[in-house]
Amino acid sequence: MTLTTESGLDGEYVPSPTESVRTQVADYEASGGVKGGTLEGRPVVILTSVGAKSGKVRKNPVMRIVDGDRYVAVASAGGAPANPSWYANLVAHPRIRLQDGASVREFQAREVSGDEKRYYWAVAERFWPHFPEYRRLAGGRDIPIVVLEPIAPRTPVTPYVRYGSTLSLPRRHSHDDRRAQQSGRSGGVRHVVQSAGLRCGAAVLVT
Repeated sequence: MTLTTESGLDGEYVPSPTESVRTQVADYEASGGVKGGTLEGRPVVILTSVGAKSGKVRKNPVMRIVDGDRYVAVASAGGAPANPSWYANLVAHPRIRLQDGASVREFQAREVSGDEKRYYWAVAERFWPHFPEYRRLAGGRDIPIVVLEPIAPRTPVTPYVRYGSTLSLPRRHSHDDRRAQQSGRSGGVRHVVQSAGLRCGAAVLVT
C-alpha cells in the first residue's frame, strides 16, 4: 500500500527519552520483530504516531492485541494514574502506522466507549490477564481503549481507451488486425492509439 506523507508519519523521528523503549524499537525495526518482539513474554507491535504537541514522529512498543483485521490499543500504562503519551497522539492525529513483525501498515485510530468498549475489554483480557489489575491500580482513571482499523489501499484504475464517440475496453487483436499490420495497413487498437498521438501500451485514463 502507498504510505502518505500528509499524515506526518514520514516526518522527523524523535526517539523516546526512555532507553529501554528506544532500544526495543530499534531492535524490533532492524530485525523485523525477531529481536525486541516481546514484553514480559507476550508479543508486541511498534506503534508509530505523530506527537500531539511537537508534531514529531514517535514510536512505542504496545501489546499485540488483535480482533479480526483490527488491532486494539489499551492505554493502561501498567495502571499508572495518567494516560500514556501515545494516547494523546492518537487523539490529535488518528492516522497511525503499525509494524507487526515484518509487516508495516497504516491504520485509523478510533476510541471506543459503552458496549463496544466492554467488548474490547473482554478481547484485551484474553491477550493479557493483568488488565483487571491495571484497572484497579488506575483508581479513578478510566483507561481508554483505541481500536485501530486498517486503511484500505487505493483500488487501481482500469485503463480505458476512447474509441470514436464511445468508451470501450482495449480489445484483443483479431486475425484481420494482425494480417492488416503485417501488410503495412493500420488496424485495431494499435491504430486507435497511434492515431490519437499516443504510444502503444500507454494507459489512457478517461475522467
